[in-house]
Amino acid sequence: MKTNAISILAAAISVFTFGQVQAQLLLEETKIIPPAFLDRKIVVEGETCASINEYLIKGVEYTPRTSRNHLAGTEVIRFEVSTRGELTSFQVINSISPEIDAEVIRVLRTTSGKWIPGSIDGKPFAITREVSMVFKPSPTYDLVENARAFQDKGNKLMFVKNNPRRALSYYDRAAKLHPYEECILAARCLCKYELGDEKGYQEDLERMMALFPDSYTDAESLTLEQMIAQLRKDALQVQLSE
Repeated sequence: MKTNAISILAAAISVFTFGQVQAQLLLEETKIIPPAFLDRKIVVEGETCASINEYLIKGVEYTPRTSRNHLAGTEVIRFEVSTRGELTSFQVINSISPEIDAEVIRVLRTTSGKWIPGSIDGKPFAITREVSMVFKPSPTYDLVENARAFQDKGNKLMFVKNNPRRALSYYDRAAKLHPYEECILAARCLCKYELGDEKGYQEDLERMMALFPDSYTDAESLTLEQMIAQLRKDALQVQLSE
């Protein structure tokens, strides 16, 4: 049963990962066409959906539990669109709750076979896409403002009180709200590095390099220690400017 207790916005985006052909992205002559949702042929509740965004808004259902919790944040799901337009390899990139994870993936599965496959140089290829869906407990709730507030608390704990363990909880809360903010990801990456979470900081670092390639054009020529040192320098400059 649907509810208006949670105000929902949705945005589908094409992103950085292209499965097994990722290396080919470096070639300037490579022409990549991402998968496309067959929006004009999809009807929900008697209305044609103009995009995967609208399809998710109309298809996702909310339980009393998710409504009661007044969830806020940005759900991000990654999946692969096969050469037959089928969806596979679902991965939760940013989770609002296990219930929301399962529900968004459930709705996405119903679109399997309803996508135009992506291609590289005119040949069909399995290509990765992401969709994001924003949840707000009220129309006036500002995700960006609240994410920055959590980040500020994390920065003070990290750089002033030298307490990365406590800082991480605030960075996680900031990223849950605003997972595409480079400063938040960079601060969390550095925090995880300080805590010795190798898998965690590598995941954040790889995502930053993929989402913001212009910021990391010289990444291949730097060691991990040099990249972490640069992140620390940038983070300290942000802290000092506040």
